[in-house]
Amino acid sequence: MRRDTTGQRRQPREERPITAGTITQVQATQRDPERVSVFIDGVFALALPAIVAVQRGLRSGVELDEAAVRELEGLA
Repeated sequence: MRRDTTGQRRQPREERPITAGTITQVQATQRDPERVSVFIDGVFALALPAIVAVQRGLRSGVELDEAAVRELEGLA
């Protein structure tokens, strides 16, 4: 079992779909600095191109509803 950014154990992604919440972290991915990982409520939610994150104003504290998360998943 993996741990989230707070050190808590978490379930595999398939068992915990992210539907809405608050962005808690946006960071460059290790393999591709032109992509960022987005964490919602302390849990990895998705990775997408950094330019998309900038264009959409994604940063810590931004609230995302279910529709916004699904839209971002489509851009990933």
